[in-house]
Amino acid sequence: MRAHRIAAGLAAASLALALAGCAPTRITNPVATPVVVSVEDLQGAVIEVAINNRVVFNPGEADVTTFTVEIADRSIAEFVEGWNDVDAVTNPGLEPLKVGETDVTLTGPDGDSDFVLRVLPMPAGANLGGVGR
Repeated sequence: MRAHRIAAGLAAASLALALAGCAPTRITNPVATPVVVSVEDLQGAVIEVAINNRVVFNPGEADVTTFTVEIADRSIAEFVEGWNDVDAVTNPGLEPLKVGETDVTLTGPDGDSDFVLRVLPMPAGANLGGVGR
């Protein structure tokens, strides 16, 4: 029985590692945990996020304070700047403001990434978990 559990765990871990290497074209997360996206995966992506959620950009080794954003429709989402001080580092991201879709350009040290942000309604029965509105 224990060997079956170990084998199942190894299979799940292998699948997760295999999928981690795939570049996403659609990123969806309907629950109230941040949608974390590598800046390397943004170009041409469609990022779907529930209104009660956030998008957080993982900048890799880049300075979190060097990123800026252009949002075509600023009524859909707002940019949250990254900051770095002695006690903590916070990655840049997007805070959804209302349901809708907008084009976004993230500019960082390695250039621009254009993508679509799609803000979805809060799922029925979703737990806010202290995030969102």
